[in-house]
Amino acid sequence: MNTGKSPKLIVRAAMPSRQRLLWIGLVGAGLVGAYGIFEYGRSRGGHDSWIAAGDRRELNEKLAQLELENRKLREQVATVDTERVSLSRERAEVARTIGDLQAQVSRGAQQLAFYKGLVTQGGNTEDVKIQRIRVESGTISGHFRLKIGLVRPVQTENLVQGVVRVQVDGLLKGQASRYQPKDQAYSFRYVENLDTELILPVDFRPERVTVEIRSAKKGIDPLVQTQVWDVDAT
Repeated sequence: MNTGKSPKLIVRAAMPSRQRLLWIGLVGAGLVGAYGIFEYGRSRGGHDSWIAAGDRRELNEKLAQLELENRKLREQVATVDTERVSLSRERAEVARTIGDLQAQVSRGAQQLAFYKGLVTQGGNTEDVKIQRIRVESGTISGHFRLKIGLVRPVQTENLVQGVVRVQVDGLLKGQASRYQPKDQAYSFRYVENLDTELILPVDFRPERVTVEIRSAKKGIDPLVQTQVWDVDAT
């Protein structure tokens, strides 16, 4: 006969679903309450999360607007720089073109005068022609070199002689003025290059130069040629 005691069986009833939901609700309410207390404490200390979030949004909007304005300003600066470089190049091109045209006009005028001189006018043939007139700047202010090229239209062995008269017209203190150096004699057979030094007043502004060739031979009219004062023009 077995006299031992039988083990006791303990049966616990499962927690009803409503009770579980109640516990979950209580825990959630506790967390919400704790967060509310935390936020209340921060607001009492001078911090409001909603206000701070609004301030951050406003600052972000201002920052985005400033970045947009800054980008627009950089674009405007780049555009102005591009236009400035373009205008500078255009001005340089225009100045270079004007200089080239002036040089061409000067050369054309000299060539025209030279070939016109080869034509007989009124049966009075000139024995000397002006091939070129060139003004060069000197090393001192107001000093210039006037170089005149003379040529015989008809090649002969006899000498041609005469004098060259030069006059420079311009303005002196706003008034029309004229400078005329001493006449220079010439004597040659084929070609002659005359080099005359011109010393003009510092405040004299030359505008044109006139060269007059007076032959020693009788019956030859003076040959006169005037051109714009253009220093170092070929």
